[in-house]
Amino acid sequence: MPAETEEVVAAFIAQKRLEVQKEINGDICLEINKIKALKPQKLIVFELLKPYHFSSKVVDELLNSLDKQTGTSFFSTTHSATINRDHVLISALRNKNESTVKFLHSNDDCLKVNGLKISLFYSESTLVENNAAKAFVDLEKLIFPLIVRFWQDGDKFMPLGMRNFKKLSDFFIDQKVPLPQKDKIPLLVNGNGEIIWVAGFRTDNRYKVNATTKKVAIFELSNL
Repeated sequence: MPAETEEVVAAFIAQKRLEVQKEINGDICLEINKIKALKPQKLIVFELLKPYHFSSKVVDELLNSLDKQTGTSFFSTTHSATINRDHVLISALRNKNESTVKFLHSNDDCLKVNGLKISLFYSESTLVENNAAKAFVDLEKLIFPLIVRFWQDGDKFMPLGMRNFKKLSDFFIDQKVPLPQKDKIPLLVNGNGEIIWVAGFRTDNRYKVNATTKKVAIFELSNL
């Protein structure tokens, strides 16, 4: 892109940033009504969020979720974007979470967390194993980087074989997980904030391999 064109684009984005974005208590807020009025919407929002390292695919998910309930969150490697009533709230991942939030990229072969290892493989085969230590997931539904974190109050997912959501706290009770242990179970989370796999227990039904699956991501949990 010629230098003059880059300057014009930068000036245009800077103006849109002034119109759409404001800072509240150190966090960045983007007004949803103003986001909806932007044209070309995706290009502008992608540029607005570029300093916070959100991928193009996550931006797509965010724009498709502007009318979802408060609390819906999306992640980059450094920030979260959360639907908060009439705003999208951009927040830096806090230091207190740095030791318990890790990121798994599409080209990573494994990730180590709390004495455990989550390995990542890819396969053209759609055959799955009945093995709690492995998750077989439809690759096309994944938004990288994936997040590995631990249980938080309010977490819910759709256990494999079910069509309704279940609170993770209730799932742990059903699985007879001792209270001190539930905070040590890794959760594999998609870039749109949805839980993909309660590692060592159950995959989310929304990410299961089915007849339309073209390629499978296989995650395996093991001890270091």
